Amino acid sequence: MAKSHTKIKRGPQKDISAADDYGTVKPVNQHLSKKLNEQAQWNSDTGKRSIISFKRGNGSPFTDYRFIVPAGGSISSGPLRPGVNIGDEFKYKVTGEKGSNDPIIIIDD
Repeated sequence: MAKSHTKIKRGPQKDISAADDYGTVKPVNQHLSKKLNEQAQWNSDTGKRSIISFKRGNGSPFTDYRFIVPAGGSISSGPLRPGVNIGDEFKYKVTGEKGSNDPIIIIDD
């Protein structure tokens, strides 16, 4: 019997740019629409690698809790995980070569 695969509808991606080596990102507070299935896309504007870390468990709005942005590249978060609600806020850590910062993702309608 053939396995069935569920297709996940991908929504638009909203850019989050690594602005410096200290983990600063722009925008600091990124809003993602649950209704539009928006995803985050982290970009390396510094040309260097960054690490994105959410707390394990329900500390991430996505299935994964850790993302590595390659030097000069980008990585997408994938869709919001089930159970994420409008109004939820998720603090995360961005680690650059010289330090880290704690921006927020906010879930909108």
